[in-house]
Parts: sequence; C-alpha cells; structure tokens
Amino acid sequence: MTEADVRTLVEQHDLGALHAAHEFDTPGRPWRITTDTGDYMVRQRLLSGDPGELEFEHCLAAWLDARGFHVPVPVPMHDGQTWSAVDGELLAIHHFLPGLHFVEGNAVQARNAGAALATFHKLTGDFPGGKARRPPEHFRSLERNIAVVVEAYGDREEVRSLVADSRELDAQLPCSLPHALLHNDFHPGNVLFTRDEFAAVLELDFCFWGPRLSDIAEALLAFAFSFD
Repeated sequence: MTEADVRTLVEQHDLGALHAAHEFDTPGRPWRITTDTGDYMVRQRLLSGDPGELEFEHCLAAWLDARGFHVPVPVPMHDGQTWSAVDGELLAIHHFLPGLHFVEGNAVQARNAGAALATFHKLTGDFPGGKARRPPEHFRSLERNIAVVVEAYGDREEVRSLVADSRELDAQLPCSLPHALLHNDFHPGNVLFTRDEFAAVLELDFCFWGPRLSDIAEALLAFAFSFD
C-alpha cells in the first residue's frame, strides 16, 4: 500500500481532502489518516485476497459494534460497499479508535481484557454464519499457536511444558469443548484501554469457529508474559 493508494481510497469514500497519512512500522498494520471529515485507519486484507472474507469481517464488525463491543467499523462508500480493490490489494477504511495500549504488568488491564474476551465469545457465538467459518489448516493446531506465542513473547522454562501438553489437547479440542467464533489474535497489541478499562479490540482478520479454550490459552499466555 502506498500513499497514492490511500489518496485513491479517500476519494472513493468522499472523505474530503487528505491532510495527513502515517504508515505504521509493522507490515500489514493500518495507516492512520486525517481528512476533512475526521480520523480514520486504512487496512489491507491480511489473510487472503478473497472479497468474501472481507465482507464477513465487516459484517462481524458491524454486528459487534451494534451490541456495544467496540471494534474497527468500516466506512461504506456511496454504493454501500466497504472495501475497494486498489492495485491488486483489498483495502478498507475504518473509523479510528482512540485508546491506550496495554501497560506491561498492569493486572487490572489484564483482568478487564479477559472479561472482554469472554464477552466477545458470548456475542460471536450467536453471529449468523459464524459456525460455518472454519479455520485454515495452519490454525487448527493449538500446539502450533501456543508455540508462536512463546516465540513472540519469550521462551520461558515454566511455559515450555505447555507446548508439549497442547499436543494432547489438540486431540480433544475439536469435539469435547465448548465452541465459539474465536478472535484468534487476542494479545496486548490488539487491545485498547481507557485508563484501565477495556475500550476496543483491533483486527478481525483471523476469526474462525473453534474451541474457546484455544483463544483463552493464547490470550492468557500473551498477557502473562508481561508479568515478572
């Protein structure tokens, strides 16, 4: 995505003049833009180039927002479409969500994030079509997902056994535990706070139907690594 792509998208949404555009350092992360009509984020589809995937995410975002659970909500164009193909990429503009990022070691924020994840699961369990949203092959292994979290947040001796234990859980999870539409990327970098209170969760790229324990285990590890 380039600034020229951003300008094209702003014009398609009739958001007025573009005053500022800032690209985040991490690839695939959103651009933050300011126009005549306010502050927005520009996102590109991360997981695949399938418009149907993007439409699913945008419907889910509207569903959650309507129920008071704040997520980035896409801005529709005049024809109601919420995404646009620009130079082979699927791009969308979302309303900017203000908030503070997680403070390492903040137990109150971590507890409130856990409560927010529980609310997310309750809401998404009733989302129409959610049960049909099955994960791709590389998302089906709890062992792999936990290993990714360990790699990202530090390899600690006290958690290495979790990777081994997850192999046994992988054989049990698909059929024996409660399921929901999972976030699958619920970590400190994707949660915003107002002081200590939960404010919003970012990114719905990886939401798939599966065992809630998988989401809980990954989120628990991700937040736990911020504590000594």
